[in-house]
Amino acid sequence: RFKHGKKHFKQATFPENFDDPKWIFIPLVQTERAWAFGVQLKADNAAAAAFNARWRHHSERKFSKACKYAEHLESVCKAHCDQRTQLEAEAYAAFMAGVWLVERESWAEAKTKLARCKKLCEHFILAADQAEAS
Repeated sequence: RFKHGKKHFKQATFPENFDDPKWIFIPLVQTERAWAFGVQLKADNAAAAAFNARWRHHSERKFSKACKYAEHLESVCKAHCDQRTQLEAEAYAAFMAGVWLVERESWAEAKTKLARCKKLCEHFILAADQAEAS
């Protein structure tokens, strides 16, 4: 009897402590993969002749997963990275959460998340201008 398949997959655990900064790319790539697939499903649904509610639901779930992976990336960066990377991860997670909330049509919550992302991006612009001036 075969014992492999969908129900028997065990995901490898993410290490708590690591020295190699390449481990940070794992949640980043997971986030980007889920995000890209959600956007692809949304575009396919928009281009289809008839609206497909299943595709919309599936794209919302992918955006939700992207949001969870971005939050995981943010927590990993808070534990292992410098201040700038922590802020970048926070802005990234806020953007992902904002877009997911827009898809769910939770406008007030999405506005606060996207405003936080905008504030952090403006902070990065000011920091880049100061570094460029000196």
